Amino acid sequence: MPWSTNLSVRYHQQNTDKLCGPASAMMVLHSIDGQTVQEDELWGKLKSSIGGWNTNPWSLEAGLNRYAPQRFVGRFRAVPGNNQNDANSRVVGALLAQEPVPPVVLVFGKAHWVVVTNVNLAAMPNGDALMVLGYYIHCPTVSPLNPPRLHGDNDLCATGSTFGSTDAYQYVSYPAWQDEYFNGYYDGREFKFVTVAIDDSSVLPEISRLSERTERLRLYGYDAAYLSEFVNPKVAADDALAAITSHGLGDHGPLQSALHDLTAAGEPELVTRVDVLRWTYYVVPLLRGDRVVGVARMNALTSAFMGASATPDGVYHILSSATLKKELPAGYVATGLVWAPCRESRSQYHPLRRIRGPAGCGFLDQRGVYHESLTPLTSGG
Repeated sequence: MPWSTNLSVRYHQQNTDKLCGPASAMMVLHSIDGQTVQEDELWGKLKSSIGGWNTNPWSLEAGLNRYAPQRFVGRFRAVPGNNQNDANSRVVGALLAQEPVPPVVLVFGKAHWVVVTNVNLAAMPNGDALMVLGYYIHCPTVSPLNPPRLHGDNDLCATGSTFGSTDAYQYVSYPAWQDEYFNGYYDGREFKFVTVAIDDSSVLPEISRLSERTERLRLYGYDAAYLSEFVNPKVAADDALAAITSHGLGDHGPLQSALHDLTAAGEPELVTRVDVLRWTYYVVPLLRGDRVVGVARMNALTSAFMGASATPDGVYHILSSATLKKELPAGYVATGLVWAPCRESRSQYHPLRRIRGPAGCGFLDQRGVYHESLTPLTSGG
């Protein structure tokens, strides 16, 4: 039976580009003893002196140790390990520690910092190797709806009973975490998998390799290269509901209040990754009655579960082709949804609509703002 940790970690958006490191540090510090250090102040300490980085692992380590309560000072440590399984053991160890503190992890190569708030396991820890089903993460984003703000207990980007953002407590299945998120970066000699976490013990929990092989094969079809057709959207919708149950997301953990007693899945929307071949996925609205309470991501080739999130105030808005057809100027056509890690969208739950017209191609975000191109994220930003 699935079992998860249940840390309560307040979510805060990053106010501007480059501030995912300070936003992540702010969330971690607040989780320890409730102190709120604003992003701008943290940015003054975390800003990287190493060229090419916004917040590098060592500046993040130094900033966390600078502001941490006395009992934690000097205990945050950046580890750029070269073994993905060991790095995941460090993430899980931080969450299972006697005094757990959520770790900060570098994802999308080395483009973005996220906070891992909880781990979901196949069973309660009993001394055996742990089978990780997935992680809950806070993914700082520049909100498409809320302007920059001072962060406090009542700010609108923070999580509450209605979940302030789809970027709070995103659930990422372990296979998707390994391949899409925590996929490391090449430093010229070898791959690095970076965590910044409390260095509590030299003993790391053992993670079962069974978590990897069968699920990763099913998720990305590595053993079925012939796959070329998308699964039926109805199949993906049914599989999304089944996955929520099998992962126990409606029974325990941070998304329980949002995803319990689901009654149906809505019409899936196809999203194409424009940066990586074959990582096409469906976003599937999750319903309780006629209310959208969450959204799941399903691999469009294999119908494997990639993750889920709660929706703020029961609203999940993607600009549809039908809506845009009425609003676009003459000669412009809205085509498919696309996504890549970029300044215009740091979350897979915020895809962009591709637009074609007389002036060429562009993209509309969920606010309806037009972008001529997608801007890659810089390191640690």
